[in-house]
Amino acid sequence: ASGEWDKSAGTLRLRVTRATTPGQDLSFYFAVTNGLEGQASPDISIETTGLRMTPQVMDTPLDNRAPLLIGGFRTKAISQSTVCPGRVNTITITLSFFVPIPWELAIASSGEGGDSAPAIGLSGLTGSD
Repeated sequence: ASGEWDKSAGTLRLRVTRATTPGQDLSFYFAVTNGLEGQASPDISIETTGLRMTPQVMDTPLDNRAPLLIGGFRTKAISQSTVCPGRVNTITITLSFFVPIPWELAIASSGEGGDSAPAIGLSGLTGSD
């Protein structure tokens, strides 16, 4: 097959260049460059022209192999419990990621995994304690 990428429409059109056999798996690959912002894997549909077939959403993995899944924060928020001077102020951070964080990484980031373990860092915080 050969293909044409239409970036503005977000479509890849493939042309079959030889006859196929019913029941035969057709596999192909192509390279894309991920964007710079995190995103969930979108629903990717397949459809045909020349044959009467209803467009179908393709089955995709639910892990880091999901196509066009880009690691990053889905949500990030920070808030505080009080503005009163001299009071204990509880800072609440809420995070959600586009990619799963395996349990092994969560344990490692608690300090049990050594210096190379992933961690979440905050900057710009000041206070008396």
